[in-house]
Amino acid sequence: MTDLKASLGSLTCPADENCHLHIEESPRGQVMVFLERQKSVVADSCWLVDHDPKNKDWPYIYAALFDDATSANEIIKAIRKILEMPEL
Repeated sequence: MTDLKASLGSLTCPADENCHLHIEESPRGQVMVFLERQKSVVADSCWLVDHDPKNKDWPYIYAALFDDATSANEIIKAIRKILEMPEL
């Protein structure tokens, strides 16, 4: 988890959008990632997508659960990919 948190500084939201990233680690070593975004994007199958039109700041929530075998590098790559996806 330390490697993952250290690498988060390399991630940025698109210039025309604000986003918010939450990362939690379970006692079993799984990593849960929540990404709140203002825009809807195409998401890979590892991401669950929720849309709350009442939330004006971040109406789109993307969530993924990575098991303990997933490296910090792979998690960062998945987060970076969803941040770089074009708006629908």
